Amino acid sequence: MASTYYKNVMLVGATGNLGKYILESLLADSSFFVTVLTRINSSATFPSNVNLIKTDYSDTKALVKALSDQDVVISAVGGEGLAVNFDLTLVQAALNAGVKWFIPSEFGIDTSHSTIANNPVLASKRAVAYFLKENQARIAHTFIITGIFLDWGFENGFLGFDITNRIATLYDGGKHLVSGTTLPHIGQAVVAVLHHPQATQNNRIYIADITFTQQEALFLFEKYTKSKWTTKQVTTESLLKQGAKMNQFRDKVLLNLLQCMIHPVSAE
Repeated sequence: MASTYYKNVMLVGATGNLGKYILESLLADSSFFVTVLTRINSSATFPSNVNLIKTDYSDTKALVKALSDQDVVISAVGGEGLAVNFDLTLVQAALNAGVKWFIPSEFGIDTSHSTIANNPVLASKRAVAYFLKENQARIAHTFIITGIFLDWGFENGFLGFDITNRIATLYDGGKHLVSGTTLPHIGQAVVAVLHHPQATQNNRIYIADITFTQQEALFLFEKYTKSKWTTKQVTTESLLKQGAKMNQFRDKVLLNLLQCMIHPVSAE
């Protein structure tokens, strides 16, 4: 059972691709009193058993007040929020509000990996990680490393597979191992983390539904669609160089996913 010490749980980013699954898992567990934080002008609606707080994200004092009385704050803030360093603003407010445990929007690749230590796209995540480690005596943290968002990635064609047109773009020959987790399972993992604070606080937790190569995925796609797919060969080095020069949000998402495919979580 989750400790009553961590009963009050706030979720930020509950309407996003991942946030809605985290919220679903939290609400399925009667151990927690769940609060959702949204922008003051948000029109999003939530189930009646969710406590909704709206605030001005740009007002530091208002943000601290909104986070008061929370035991745990979970950030499922997406790329747009990370691009303006909102997660760092959020964790600073959580510290000032007396929050006991913060789970940042670290879902995805392991930003602590030495091979991506200087990647500018991940700078905001590294800043949050540094702040949390420096202040872990005052506020606990847990980084949940999931690898790629498996279902979302395939559905949106971000993993090199155009399912509709049956085209596979193989990065570096499609030979690298990739770790991935589905969004519902990430939501369940967040709840599991909350139930085991002694084992998970101030740690990186690695989870994955599957580890595979693009070549293996292509084999299965061709097998179950009973058709030969068109393949394209692309080097990640060239794409990373190109992506590093771009500032658009979508390009940053692509660069993040490419890094995940080059440096899979606990895969090689």
